[in-house]
Amino acid sequence: MSSEILYQILTGHQSDVNWVDFNGHRKLVSCSNDRTIRLWETNDQQYFDKPKLSTLIGHEYGVNCVRYSPFGTIIASASTDGCIILWNSQNGEQNII
Repeated sequence: MSSEILYQILTGHQSDVNWVDFNGHRKLVSCSNDRTIRLWETNDQQYFDKPKLSTLIGHEYGVNCVRYSPFGTIIASASTDGCIILWNSQNGEQNII
């Protein structure tokens, strides 16, 4: 019987985590009441903070939901502040429409 660990605990948020979403391409996004969105990548062994782009900040209140677009190029986040922000998933910039 193998003693391989089949789970991982990701830490980084400073408050309750409200939502997570996989984009299907080795990436995960999470949001929290700490008003941040965190991006994670995997090396097929474990998830880690995405280098140089691990935390997206822009909401005034807790972030309730976050989702990748179907092709993984945009991240949409919704907050108690009444705003939806669209983020470029490659560089973390807010998309201007």
